[in-house]
Formats: sequence, structure tokens, C-alpha cells
Amino acid sequence: MMSLSDHESSYANSLRELLDYVSDLGEHINHIYKRLEKIDASLHNTKEDLLASIQSNENELASIKETMITKSEFNSLLEKINEPFQQFSPPKAPPVSHEDQL
Repeated sequence: MMSLSDHESSYANSLRELLDYVSDLGEHINHIYKRLEKIDASLHNTKEDLLASIQSNENELASIKETMITKSEFNSLLEKINEPFQQFSPPKAPPVSHEDQL
């Protein structure tokens, strides 16, 4: 039969093991928490970078839209540029249709 001091010693050992386990568990939790904080900071930085990139793309698109012209506007500009030189070019032959080629 265990004496009272043996019983107290066994209880003290069990309590010490439990405290060591809780301490180790706390260290693991702190380590995991620190890693999660780093991941969160990294995600925040990535989000900020992406938002800045999106804003930059939107600004570039707006700039392109301001300077963009339609095909009809481009053709009209070419016609105006070519008007003075048309007198020097030979007359254009009428387009040949597929039926004429047969």
C-alpha cells in the first residue's frame, strides 16, 4: 500500500508533467500565432500591391481611351492627308470582281 507521501509525490509528478505539457502547448500556440501574423502581414501587403496595380491599370486604360480613335476617324484622317497628293497618283482601276476573272 502506498503511503501518503508516496501518493503526494505521485500527484506532484503528475501535476509537474501536466504543467510541462501546458507550457509546451503554450509555446507551440505562440509559434503558430507568430507565423499566422506573418502570413496576415504578407497577405495585407499583397492586397495593397494588387490594389495599386489595379489602380495603375485603370489609369492607363483611361489614358488609352482618351487618345484612342475609331477606324472611321483614322480613315478620315488618312483621306485628309492624302487629298493633296491624289493629283499626283495614277487613276485607280475599278475593282475586279470574281465574275470578271472567269
